[in-house]
Formats: sequence, C-alpha cells, structure tokens
Amino acid sequence: MQKRFQSYLLSAEKLINLYKGEMPFAAFLKNFFSQNKKHGSTDRKQIAHLCYCYYRLGKALASKDFEERMQVAFFLCNPNPKEYAFLFTEEWIANWHKDLDKRITFIKQQYSNFSVEDIFEFHHHIGFDDKIGFIKNHLSQPNLFIRIRPNCEATVKEKLNKNKIAFEEINSNCLALVNGSKIDEILKINKEIVVQDYSSQQVQSLMQLAKGGFNHPITVWDCCAASGGKSILAKDVFGEINFTVSDIRQSIIINLRKRFDEAGIKKYESFVADISK
Repeated sequence: MQKRFQSYLLSAEKLINLYKGEMPFAAFLKNFFSQNKKHGSTDRKQIAHLCYCYYRLGKALASKDFEERMQVAFFLCNPNPKEYAFLFTEEWIANWHKDLDKRITFIKQQYSNFSVEDIFEFHHHIGFDDKIGFIKNHLSQPNLFIRIRPNCEATVKEKLNKNKIAFEEINSNCLALVNGSKIDEILKINKEIVVQDYSSQQVQSLMQLAKGGFNHPITVWDCCAASGGKSILAKDVFGEINFTVSDIRQSIIINLRKRFDEAGIKKYESFVADISK
C-alpha cells in the first residue's frame, strides 16, 4: 500500500516538473493521463490531488525542495493524513488538527520563515480587510459549482437525487456540490449543465439588466472566451445572438468549438487574436 502512494508522489513530482503553464493545469492533466493509460481513475484522482495541494502552497517556502514543500502543502490542505501518514513523524501526526489555524501555527513553529501571505503572490494588492482569511481559503478545495441550463432544472435535480449526490441550491439555476462529485457520469455536461464558478455566473445579473435594452438578435463578441462559460451563458440569457468569439491561442478556440457543439451552439464566428494589441 505504501509503495503505491509513494508512486503517486513520484508521478505528481513528474507532472509538476513537466508543467510550464502553457495551458490550464486541468487540461494539462487530462492530456497527460490520456497519453499514460496505466493510471486508473483512483490513480488519477490521487495524483491530481497531490498536485493541487502543492500548487495551493503558492510561493510559501519557495526555497525548499519538492518533497519538503509537498509535505507542508499536504499537511495544510488536508484535515487528516489519510493514506500518507508514512510521510510524517509522530510530532506532525500529533499536531494534525482539523482546525486549519492550528495546523498553520504548527508549520510556523517548524519554519520560522513561513508566512501565510506568501501563499498568494499578489497579497500586496488585496484591498479588502480580511486579507488573511482570503489567502487561507486557497488551502481548501472549493466546491464544484454548476449552472443549470434553461428548462433542465427539474431533470438535473432529479438525476442528482436519484444518484444520491448531495448539493446545495445557491439560486434557481446554480448548485454547489462537493468537488470530485461524479456528475459527468449522470449529467450531460454543457447540454444540461455548465461547470462554472459561482463568481463567474454573476455576470448573468448584468446580462439580465441589458436584455431588454437591445433589438434582437443582438451582436455579442466574447473577446477573451477561454473555455466559453460566459458565452454559453450569453446564449442562454439572450437567445438568438450574432456571436463572435476570440482568444489568444488556437488550442483554446479548438476546445471551445467542441464545447459549443455539446452546448448546441452552431452559429458563430471565431478567430485567434491578442486583444491587448
């Protein structure tokens, strides 16, 4: 058992060394695993979790080697050691509290140069009061937020309840689920629901305000389309639109076309452009 989890650590280190930031890390992981079929679903989940723990540590303890930073990252990002207890001394295990603040205090005792602010590189630019609270949130895996597409609310909730997948209803078309929920096995992604952060969904309120002020069909240009979540949202709010999407890389546009096809969006123009120029 220990040997298997040690191999997960080695795979995580390999991935982190290979990743250069050319694409979102989630897409990079997907490509890596599709090229390395030996990893089963449990393996992929474990390796991905280790990678995300490592990246959640941000710039803290940047001078330490991979193994030491991973140890600190896993300690801070998890309420218990799970199967990785073999990595830690009895002292660390004894101080593994569910309370994150107590775990942070222990790390500060172990590393005099550890600073919570270093987790978030741009902490100097935070303008609101609870800066530390905001930064500590980076150590916790966020919920999985989904947006239910028009006329699919009853179907989506029925499928989730039938498969005993717990969810919190944020509003009539936004649900929060535990990250890692197997929704892709029961819901039609991009057709019935869109995986989209709650903060990103808030643009819907602005779209609703603008909806009545234009002649239809209106013209929409999503000039930094990325994965296309807001584009699909615009389609759901405005209905028929003259649609144009662009982004800085051809690979993004290719992935976007696939997602639009799944979402039933057929009529649009797309091109590659750096809008800063």
